[in-house]
This record gives sequence, structure tokens and C-alpha cells, in this order.
Amino acid sequence: MDVRQRFLWVFLFSFVLATFIVVGTTVQDYLEIQMLRNGNVRYWHMVMWPAIWWYGWVPLVPFFFEFAWRHPISKDDWRTPILWLVAGGVAAFVIHLLFQIGAMSTPLYEGTHDSFAETVEYHILVSLYLNVFIYWCVVGSAHVARLYHLANQRAISSAELEAELASARLDSLKMQLHPHFLFNVLNGISTLIHRDVHTAESMLAKLSTLLRTALDRSSINEVTLAEEVEFLNEYLAIEQLRFGDSLQIQFDVEHGLEGAIVPSFLFQPLVENAIKHGLEGGSRGGLISISCRLAEDRLILEVSDDGVGLETTKDVMTSGVGLSNLQARLNRLYGDNQSIVLSANDSGGLLVTVSIPAGRSSPDSGI
Repeated sequence: MDVRQRFLWVFLFSFVLATFIVVGTTVQDYLEIQMLRNGNVRYWHMVMWPAIWWYGWVPLVPFFFEFAWRHPISKDDWRTPILWLVAGGVAAFVIHLLFQIGAMSTPLYEGTHDSFAETVEYHILVSLYLNVFIYWCVVGSAHVARLYHLANQRAISSAELEAELASARLDSLKMQLHPHFLFNVLNGISTLIHRDVHTAESMLAKLSTLLRTALDRSSINEVTLAEEVEFLNEYLAIEQLRFGDSLQIQFDVEHGLEGAIVPSFLFQPLVENAIKHGLEGGSRGGLISISCRLAEDRLILEVSDDGVGLETTKDVMTSGVGLSNLQARLNRLYGDNQSIVLSANDSGGLLVTVSIPAGRSSPDSGI
């Protein structure tokens, strides 16, 4: 909130509060005189006194509120601000006193006092305590509002810093993943370059497309499921050139999930792991299945193979860069509200199940 907004809000609040006090005190005094004392007085004559008092403060409050805002008292620096605030209190009292004296010179208050000296003396004595009390209430309100403002600013700055730190950590994890991914693809190309030059050239061309997509997403932590599947297909096109008919891919994406938001580079390390422990392991397996479904408020993403599987899944998440990297990124994105579970597939091989929140989606996507 800038200075102009602060002035406006303080002025409006002061006006509403002054109106409430003027109407309330006048009604109370009027009823007391009319009903309890059986007096005869007109309401207008009674409202004139609280009106001049309280409405006289309305234009002053925003200025002295801002004055107190700019001279905060702190334990490290309190002497100078207090001197400024005391001087401000004297100025507020004098200005409001001059306003009262000026009002007494108008036809509305003509004849209220016998002389100018009596007017000055009366209003000094009557307004001294209340004016000082009102001024320091304004000062206290300004200090409380300023502390609240600073606390909000610190909370916002802390949240922004935490978000920037989380983003930097995610970027670091993705930068770790890209060389690992590129190395694995190039290693596959190197196995073909001497015995099948044409296939190796095709793999290099597809790798160029794949890297362009990866670079385009270098600053994006989450994408739609449709975009993630599209990237996976580009990766699988390279692997199928490498393995030929030995590699079979099966997709089972539940209808309507195309726009679901998922972490970028989610499937690639899972499929890479399936190939590593399936085809590259010399097993009979060659079928990799990718499924995506919704279970209540959870998005369930599974990658399975029909290879020989693993004797133990204990060290898989920490031994490979791809899976450990994915686990770390999921933790950064969702905290404890995510999981990766490795288990034996019913038909043999390994099943990797990722569970993440399904709270967001983009309608403009299609697989």
C-alpha cells in the first residue's frame, strides 16, 4: 500500500469513526436532557459541539498517521523518534485549537464566549487532555499498522525466497538429468555407428529434435500429460531404432487426463530404467507398458516391463541417476504428498508406480 492509498484509507476510517461518535454522543446527550431532565433543547444545537471537535480531527489524522509511520520507535533508535512525535503532538494540539477558535468566530457559534481571551482559555483547558489522548492513539495505531505491514512484507519476501530456492534446486536437478540422459542416448548411437550407419544417422536426427524439445522445457518444471507423452514418444522413437522389433510400447491413458499437470521429464527415466533392466539385461522381455489413471484425487502413473525384474528394489532408487533425480524433483514439487513405489509386475518384470496430486489441469491439450 503506497502513501496515497494509506492517506485515503485513514481519512475514510477517520470520517466514519468521527461520524459514529458525533451521532452516538449527540443522541445520548439529547435523550438524557429530553427524557431524564425534562429539558428543552434542539438536536442541531447539541450536534454542533461534538461535530466541531471530532470532524476537526478528520483532516488531521491522515497527516499525523503518516508522520508517526515515518518516525517509528524502536529499541535501537527511540530518542529521536520520540522527540519528533512529541513535537508532532504539540503541532496537532495547536492546529486543532486554532480550528476550534476559528469555528467560534463563525455565525453558528456567535455569542458562545464573551471575549476572545475567554475563547482561547476555555478551549485550551477543555481540549488539552482529549487532544493529547487522540494524538497518541493515532501514533499507536500507525505503529501497529506499520509493524503489521512489515510482518506481511517479511512473510511475502520469505515465501518468494523459498519459491526461488525451490526453483533453483529443481533447475539444478534437471541440469543433472540432461547430461545423464544425453550420455545414454549417445552411448546407444555409438553401438550402431559402425555396423548400421543409416540407423545411427536417423537416431542423431531424432536426437536433435528431442534435445530441442528438452531445451524448450529447460525452465518449466511442470507440463501437461499430453506434452509429456509427446516427449516420451520422441525418446522412444530413438530407442526403437536401436532395438527394432524387440521393443514394444503400450499406452493406456485414461480419457480426459490429457490436460493433467505432471512433472516434466517424468516418464523418460522410468522407461529408461525399464529398458535397462529389461532389454539391456538380456531378458526375454520387450514390452513396456505406460498407464495413466485417476484414483479419487490422485494421479496414478505406472511404467512396467515384462523383463526378469529385480531380486530387490532396495537400492534401485539410489543407485541410478534417473530414478533418484525423479524422486528428488517430486519431493521438491509436492513434498510428502507424492510417492514412487517399485514392485514386481504380475506378468514378470518390474512395475514403477508414481502417485501425485491431481488438483490441476489444462483444458487445451490432447494426446
